[in-house]
Formats: sequence, structure tokens, C-alpha cells
Amino acid sequence: MNELVFKTTALSTAEPYTTSEVIAEYSENSHHAIKCLIENHLTEISKLGKTSFEMTKLKQGKGRKAKVYHLNEQQATFLITLLKNTPNVVAFKFELTRQFYATRKELQERHSLRLEDKSKRKTLTDAIKEWNFKDKYLQPYSMLTNLLCKTATGLTCKQLKRTLWRGCIHYRTYDG
Repeated sequence: MNELVFKTTALSTAEPYTTSEVIAEYSENSHHAIKCLIENHLTEISKLGKTSFEMTKLKQGKGRKAKVYHLNEQQATFLITLLKNTPNVVAFKFELTRQFYATRKELQERHSLRLEDKSKRKTLTDAIKEWNFKDKYLQPYSMLTNLLCKTATGLTCKQLKRTLWRGCIHYRTYDG
């Protein structure tokens, strides 16, 4: 099966989500039917987290834009329990659950590495602070950070942030 679970950003603080389109496609329901199900149960779904959506062009590229909901793990779990348990839906539920857990585990590992790196960075900034060869007009922190970033990734910090920002999903939220 294809990727069913996505991340809101490329950062370790990202949240996993799936879309109403994914649920519709893999449960063999129309996107319209899934959107109606979401909208009929919007009060309950909103209690499980912010209800987010984006406006996207239809696959044919014609007509007006369609609302595609972004659902967190709890919201998606609730929604798929409302679907009939056909063999295809059961296989989809299994794979969606597996991918949510795998994504959550990956994000937790990423967060742990980030905390580990944070302590190393503190050691580095302390060393820069005590560096005898620094010029008061130079910016040693940003200069060394850029040098490290360029060495590790081939990009400056600014370029890396811009690249990560482009990978983010920007969407509207509904507070019901």
C-alpha cells in the first residue's frame, strides 16, 4: 500500500495525519461520502483535536476546489470505525493503524535525537563563549553554526530552513 500517513512538518515536533482523500480512496468510498461523514460528526471529531482542511484542485484540474480534511490519529481512528468492515476496509484499517504507529515511533526517535543534539550544541556554544580568538565584531555563533550546517548538509542554515519550510503543509483549521 502507498503512504497513508503524512507529517505536518519536517521537524521533530511534527504531527502525523491522514487525509479524507486517502480514507476515501482506500476504503473504496467517494470523497463526497467521507466528507459528509466528517461533517455529520464534526462535533465529535473536533473534540479529538483541531479539524484542519486544505482547498485543493480536483484530480481532473477542472471546476472549483475541493475541501480535503486533515485528520490526526484519533480523528482518523474514530472516522474509520464508522465505516463498514468490508475486507478492503479491514485491510485499510490495519495498514493505516500500522503506519500511524510507525510514524509516531519515527517522530519520537527524532525527538530523542534532537534532545541529545541539544546538549551537544550547549557544549559547543559554551566553547565558543570561552574562545580566545573571537573578534567582537564577528558573529561567532552564527558563523560557526553556518559552517557546521554547510559542512553537514551542503546548505547554509537559511537555505536549510527554507527547504524544510517548503516541505511543510499549510492548512486552515476549524475550531468548532
